[in-house]
Amino acid sequence: GELVFQTYRDDVQRRVVTRLHQHEPTEEDTRRLATSRCNVPVPFDDVDSVELKDKFLSSLAREASGSWQPGYNKALLECCEETSRAHQKWQRSIDHYLTQSGVDVATKQRVLLDTKDLRLEAVAIGQSPLQ
Repeated sequence: GELVFQTYRDDVQRRVVTRLHQHEPTEEDTRRLATSRCNVPVPFDDVDSVELKDKFLSSLAREASGSWQPGYNKALLECCEETSRAHQKWQRSIDHYLTQSGVDVATKQRVLLDTKDLRLEAVAIGQSPLQ
C-alpha cells in the first residue's frame, strides 16, 4: 500500500516539475528582457547609483513578472491536468491490486471512494493544495 502511494506521489511530483520547467523563462529570456530595457549602461558600482539601481531592478522585475505570468498560468493549468491524470492512474492501480488480492466488492468500493478525494498539499507556502 505505502509503495503504491509513494509511487503515485513521485509520479505527481515528476509530472508537475516537468510542466513547470516547460513554461519557466530561460536564462536567455531574462537576458533578452534586460537588454531590451537597458539602452545605455546602468552604473551599478557608483555610490550615487543605489537609488537608480533599485528603481531599475524593481521596474525590470515588475515587467518580467507581467510578461511571464501567462506562461505561469498555463503551467498551473497543465500541472492540475497532470495531477488529475496521475490520480486516475493511481486509482486504477489500487483497483488492480485490490482485485488481485481478492478483496470483496464492498471493501474495494469503500477504499476507492476514500482515495477519490485525496488531496496532496503543495510544498510551497501559500500555494493551494493539488487536487
